[in-house]
Amino acid sequence: MSENIEPHPPLIPSQLSAALQSENLRKSQDFHTYDAEGLLWQLKVCYQQKPNSSDPSKLLWEVSLQLSTKVDVEALIRTKTIDPKKDERLAFMLKRHEPIHFAIRPKIITTSDEHASLKQAKLAIPSYLKQVENKPLNEFKRKSICRIIDEGCRFK
Repeated sequence: MSENIEPHPPLIPSQLSAALQSENLRKSQDFHTYDAEGLLWQLKVCYQQKPNSSDPSKLLWEVSLQLSTKVDVEALIRTKTIDPKKDERLAFMLKRHEPIHFAIRPKIITTSDEHASLKQAKLAIPSYLKQVENKPLNEFKRKSICRIIDEGCRFK
């Protein structure tokens, strides 16, 4: 045996490897987009292992793509989500809840192979971002605003 052979690096547990690959995937691209009204949304990529419901001895790899944003009342007025004159009272009530957090239902990618899930996530991200760019979200944002105010006014 040759003495010039370097020792093999220690094996990294699969979950740690997945976390590192997910972090590298997140850092390698700038995941953000603007919706049709001009509001900036950030994409969060979460990567985890879950037990397979049909066979508990096996694991599934799950990648979750979650678009969210935090805005203030001025951004909502600027993007015409709320009207400064018609929704003056609503804007006043929203000031107490700033920053306002919006999140779109995540897109979940589940596979039995770690590398396949990363590959599918890389392919799914551009189309997921394009959906938000082309879709007007004012109705969604207004419903979310009403829910935020309703929750804030409830007795606790």
